[in-house]
Amino acid sequence: MVNWKAGTARWWCLLAIATLIPIACVWITWWRGWLSLFPSVEISAAIPIITFCLAWALFDAPPYRLSRINWRVQAILIPTFLSVAATLIGFAAGLHEPGWGFAKDVFAGWVGGVAFFGFVGLLIAIASLARPDDDPYDARVRVLVRGKTGPHIDDLTARLKSTLAHYAGRVTRTVTVERFDPASGMYLVQVGVKTVILSYVDDTETVYASAVSYKPDHPPPPGEAHRLVRLSGTRASEAPLAQTTADELRRDYVADVARENECVIDFDLRIWVKAGTEALNYRPVRFTRAVGLEIRNNLNRDLVLRIAWHKSTEQALTLKAGSPATTLEASEVPPDQLVHRIFFEP
Repeated sequence: MVNWKAGTARWWCLLAIATLIPIACVWITWWRGWLSLFPSVEISAAIPIITFCLAWALFDAPPYRLSRINWRVQAILIPTFLSVAATLIGFAAGLHEPGWGFAKDVFAGWVGGVAFFGFVGLLIAIASLARPDDDPYDARVRVLVRGKTGPHIDDLTARLKSTLAHYAGRVTRTVTVERFDPASGMYLVQVGVKTVILSYVDDTETVYASAVSYKPDHPPPPGEAHRLVRLSGTRASEAPLAQTTADELRRDYVADVARENECVIDFDLRIWVKAGTEALNYRPVRFTRAVGLEIRNNLNRDLVLRIAWHKSTEQALTLKAGSPATTLEASEVPPDQLVHRIFFEP
């Protein structure tokens, strides 16, 4: 379903209507034999051009490619298109025909000026407004080294790609309490984390390196283990298993962030958490635009927990057995800021 409140949807709909109406009128008038009543070809062409310019200038959400054009270039392109439309209207009015006298000579000069600017002046004007930050990534790196070239510069360009910073567009954490072990006083908790990674320099492919890491306060019950059960979004050549030591579960990985795109890292941890004393904390290692937390109770009884959420004080929370997930949201979280601390009561 089209979101009519979105500027882009209105933009395309207005342009489509302006283009299709003349076509429909031509078909209807030809079918009914009224073709002589239809406006000239010049007017039919001028209507979509004018509508295009008005939509581009007035609507706040043009299509993606148009929205990336610098406003100074837009200020040149829109009047140029309107000049073409005005020229077509002049031809439709017959200003090029004999009998108009001085107006015919003025119109001839106008047409020549529009043609010259369209073929020569437009290119010169746009080239004069070039901005270094709009250049490709490789060209911007060469500006940094003052235009030098050579294999050593190519090596620098490649290595810089692997060191460019990234941020998280959104992190979605799902904490599901699966069962309770009375002998050890520990809960089996599945933590699912989905992270959308983006690059600050988004016009080139970059390499994102990170790790899944968990350091428990207590060993799991006898015969059990803290495990990484799933990891996706990394390079296919990476080994799927995590390395586990006595005091840490860790899995290093590398992922590729495509040009003008995002990378989604998705993993599940199954860990054992000591009731009442062991906290389940989360601090992002990079700037995160949004964090969502879902807490689910899969026990056959009510679950009591204490939670401190994103700058708030610690509060008690009771999750009924079989109740829907409790959802919390935070935004614009800087690195290493505590987002949540959760204690599960016995």
